[in-house]
Amino acid sequence: MDVFLSYDRDDRARAESVAKALQANGLSVWWDVRIPTGKTFDEVIEHEVSVAACMIVLWSSASVSSRWVKEEADEGLRRNILMPVLIDPVTIPMGFRRIQAAELINWTGDDADERFQKLLADIAHKLPRAATPKAAAAAATQGKPPVVVPVAKPAAKPAARRAAKPLREPVAKPVVAKAKAKPVVDSPEKPARPSPLAETLRGWLEALKGLHPRVFLSPNVPKDREANARKYGAVRPNEQVLCLIDLTVFAGTASDCVVFTEKAIYNRSFSTSVVIPYSDLRGHELRFKDSFFTQEIYIGEVTLTLGGTNDLIPKVIEILRKIQAAQ
Repeated sequence: MDVFLSYDRDDRARAESVAKALQANGLSVWWDVRIPTGKTFDEVIEHEVSVAACMIVLWSSASVSSRWVKEEADEGLRRNILMPVLIDPVTIPMGFRRIQAAELINWTGDDADERFQKLLADIAHKLPRAATPKAAAAAATQGKPPVVVPVAKPAAKPAARRAAKPLREPVAKPVVAKAKAKPVVDSPEKPARPSPLAETLRGWLEALKGLHPRVFLSPNVPKDREANARKYGAVRPNEQVLCLIDLTVFAGTASDCVVFTEKAIYNRSFSTSVVIPYSDLRGHELRFKDSFFTQEIYIGEVTLTLGGTNDLIPKVIEILRKIQAAQ
């Protein structure tokens, strides 16, 4: 598939105009969310994003506040296929502003519009194959050649090297018998003892089990999700993950998550990562805020975002207060 089109449902009519114009120019577009029988929303979205050559995100007054659009844009950014398009004069959310956005504000659906032709040209350069005829023509009108995958020429065989003659005859060195070394027996290393707080924390975290379908407790944290949580959330490699809460729409990526280790709590949400050492919890009031899209816990100046996980909030606050008391 060429294009995954991300948009807010309030912009469906404008998204349809963009999708039809792209299709009329020979591009395959996924935009109409229809869930096949036996599939979940997460599974379908994750699959379509994984096979798309580029992702167009329509930023509007509605989509800049949409958790789902931000989740999809985050995945496009991670895969380096994101192509932001402004359809309203809005400020793109933080984390996605480094990429130059195309502009289709007040666009009427005319595919001859110079702005749309430029978008076509940019898409042509994203495709991992020769561009479609119409997209290639658009690229040419923008002074850019169509994208063509070059065929690598077979590497020439290296010429055989001649052995260089030594400048003088080598002098044989006397052979000295070496004493036989005694085998070294490694003494068994003592396993590192977990901190008392870590052992206590394991028991407290058991209270989160079953409150969210993607709460994972050690030693049953999936390796791929833990690897992604370390990559995206910057969890230190020498800290053991005691609990991982995967908050992403794309099941299994753990790019948005909450992680408890024996030393700190890590949180990544909408491309923003925070680390809260347990020692920093001391003396701070815990405040809770519930918005339409997310639930947040304020710890001093730091915000802990738990997405739409309503049932988790009371238990997480209870655990944080126990950690505070243990400091």
